[in-house]
Amino acid sequence: LSLRAADGGKHLVRLLAVAFALRLLAGVAIHVLLPIYGHTDADDKAGFVFTDAHRRDDEAWDLAASDAPILNAFSQKFAYDQYGGLLAFSALVYRYLSPDAHRPLLLILLSAIVAALGVPFLWRAARQAFGEPVAWVAAWVFALYPESILLGASIMREPYLLTFSALTLYGFAVWLSRAGRSETTVERSRSVAWIWLALGLLGMLLVSPAVAIAHLILFAGWLFFANEQRTISWKTMLDRKSVV
Repeated sequence: LSLRAADGGKHLVRLLAVAFALRLLAGVAIHVLLPIYGHTDADDKAGFVFTDAHRRDDEAWDLAASDAPILNAFSQKFAYDQYGGLLAFSALVYRYLSPDAHRPLLLILLSAIVAALGVPFLWRAARQAFGEPVAWVAAWVFALYPESILLGASIMREPYLLTFSALTLYGFAVWLSRAGRSETTVERSRSVAWIWLALGLLGMLLVSPAVAIAHLILFAGWLFFANEQRTISWKTMLDRKSVV
């Protein structure tokens, strides 16, 4: 569905497949091999690179296995998820998809899926705002950046935040674009854009509200400088800098 929405052709299909495969294979390899070849600390023995991911996963399983409501994830009782959104999602997955056993690989699979889903939306957003050459560069960097692969192979907030950011950027780019289109088409596309903006911002609010606020500030600045009547005078700025 994300590929169909992006309409990027076979090249984007391959890129999405590569992004997903790298994250899933890395996640499985880390979880299986780290207890064998890693250090003797608790995180490595459990197959986790990040301590936060390990402790949040244990809390999610404890919450899922208990009779407590999932919304308890947003209370201060759980210290290893600052905002509670990812903990609640993890506990929900365990309670209803894996109630019989603690399966961290299930959450790693979902992280890899979510991380890969950001690729077509980022590609479409970059193409809408900057053109197709920039879009391909952005999408390949998004898919192959080493830290992004590591985080997408882990039970961390970052793969979700990156994809929610791509959704929001896509919605904003569609909402901002008016060139060569009729007013009716613009209004229709802006209605769709609000959906993507809302989904992305809502996801970020659940996982990290600070990131959602940062995006709103970024978009406000983008709107300000996108106005054709506002231009930056570099000569004036340099003159002021020299005076200082």
